[in-house]
Amino acid sequence: MRTEAHHREKETTKEQLIGQFRTIGLKSGDAVLVHSSYSSIGKVVGGPDALIDALLEVVGPEGHVMFPAFDFRKDQPPFDPAVSPTTMGAIPETARKRATFLRSDLPANSVIVSGPHAAWIAENHASRGHLRPGDPIDRLAMLGGYVMLLGVSFRSNTTVHIGECIGDLPHRRISKDGPYVMMHHVDGDRGPYNLSGGPECSEAFGAVEGIMRERNHIVDGYIGVAPTKLMRGKDIISDTVDLIHRAPWALYCNNPECAHCVRNRRIVLEEYLERKRHESTFP
Repeated sequence: MRTEAHHREKETTKEQLIGQFRTIGLKSGDAVLVHSSYSSIGKVVGGPDALIDALLEVVGPEGHVMFPAFDFRKDQPPFDPAVSPTTMGAIPETARKRATFLRSDLPANSVIVSGPHAAWIAENHASRGHLRPGDPIDRLAMLGGYVMLLGVSFRSNTTVHIGECIGDLPHRRISKDGPYVMMHHVDGDRGPYNLSGGPECSEAFGAVEGIMRERNHIVDGYIGVAPTKLMRGKDIISDTVDLIHRAPWALYCNNPECAHCVRNRRIVLEEYLERKRHESTFP
């Protein structure tokens, strides 16, 4: 009987990865945002570099590859896109060091992207905000790009957060009152950055996976031995908005210790009941 450990001992070559990426649906000219867990793939001949090379070969010179380059260290020095590390794992950190990937300018929550429109995708990230319409992840989606969850769960699907904004969930609304923090910009300046309206808990994002599967918007496969999901960024956003319209509380987790979700569920329920009262009074 073949065990999980046995499968993880099997080595996957770059050529096999290319075949797997094509089998799941990627092709020349595509754009894809990849959320990944390198350890889930098993042994890869050539390491993370081989996987990145395979992705770049599949999408070709006209395609785009993006990785999150977030930095979740508590005490971050001034942000320098050329040297500041990412805490998103071996694959994004390896790609970050390549000259062919351009990094956006939002400290703590930057992305790296390659391809002919990389500069347009990444430009002015700090002024456009994080995980909002018009940010780099949204721009990739609007190009018809895919999102790949490579060995990670749906809670890693950050594109859902853009749907939260469009669906007007209360925690994504920006307040002029802040809170503000001082942000180190890439040009060396420091200035206030409004933290309000940022993304919070993602534990309930499986609800979006449910509606996407109802609509056959997810393709399942394997990269190495890692279960992998591929879906269009536009579908993630529109399906998230539809879910919010059905049940605005659906993206808040049920953990009573999660202060974010407890507060946000109370607010959306109050707003939902008020809207229903208004509708019954003024048909």
